[in-house]
Amino acid sequence: MNVLYDHQIWLMQRFGGISRYFIELMKNSGGLFNYSVTGVYSSNEYLKDMGLHKDFPVSFNFKGRRRILKRLNEGESVKQMNGDSVDILHPTYFSPYFNTSKKVVLTVYDMIYELFPEMMCDGEMINMRKETVHKADKIIAISECTKKDLLRIYPDISPEKVEVTYLGNSFPVSENARKENYILFTGNRASYKNFANFARAVAPVLIENNLKLICTGSKFASWELWFLDQLGIGDRVESRFVNDAELSDLYSKALLFVFPSLYEGFGIPILESFASSCPLLLSNASCFPEIAGDAGVYFDPYSIDDMREKINSVLMSQAKQQELVEKGRERLKLFDWAKTTRETAEVYKSVLKN
Repeated sequence: MNVLYDHQIWLMQRFGGISRYFIELMKNSGGLFNYSVTGVYSSNEYLKDMGLHKDFPVSFNFKGRRRILKRLNEGESVKQMNGDSVDILHPTYFSPYFNTSKKVVLTVYDMIYELFPEMMCDGEMINMRKETVHKADKIIAISECTKKDLLRIYPDISPEKVEVTYLGNSFPVSENARKENYILFTGNRASYKNFANFARAVAPVLIENNLKLICTGSKFASWELWFLDQLGIGDRVESRFVNDAELSDLYSKALLFVFPSLYEGFGIPILESFASSCPLLLSNASCFPEIAGDAGVYFDPYSIDDMREKINSVLMSQAKQQELVEKGRERLKLFDWAKTTRETAEVYKSVLKN
């Protein structure tokens, strides 16, 4: 059983949850299926660590660079997927560029574009996703919530076509580290991530308790810096671009991790916080209760007062923090990449039978 993973996500992410997902499938595939990866050049650190991609020979950015990379890698993908050595194409993202007689398995990570079109403002992506979803012979959803949303948005898709496989944890499991005086926020700060409401909620908490807020991901835009200054916390907030080891360390030393998103398809940071013995507070929205169970403290993501009250309640109680850490470690046992890969292999087998 030979599976081909295409070039798409490696061009989009240097690090990130989706590219990590495919790397973990590859790492755990032994004895279950054979895999190959298309493309030659990308900046994806995971693939370079495995010796599967390399940097583009021209190191500086120039107009048309991304278009050239896409054309080079897409051309190779088309050539490989139609070769005799491939049984299944598993696209890594949603471009419907391919036309192939091979079986297609597609993973759907969330339905953010379709559920929040006014926030995402990308009608082209919605159309691409729709076309790719309907090209697939089998769909993997990463949570029951995602499957439910997918079937509601595309009622013409048969429920039997969609299988749920949960994701796993990639972080080392650590004991309680010496805590430092900061609250952690990870990932991008796009509108559905609800960062603005979170900042409004946490600002008085930071000031009253002399704490910092550390955010991982891109640097703050000028308007974000202005916004944080208006809240009186411009000098208490910093952004860091970190690798996985550095991120794990940040979780383990944080007093709390807060995940205020309005919607996620799974929420890998939930597992990262569990693995790092970091108390978790999160929205009572989308898939979060399904994934975190009783190992987090939930708040209404639309209520600044409720968010602030819950953050304060956990911050002021070491007993509650320890309870969350212990429940998180127990909950983490349900999510394992080896299990994810076994279940994915079963999906591959089933699609070849039809």
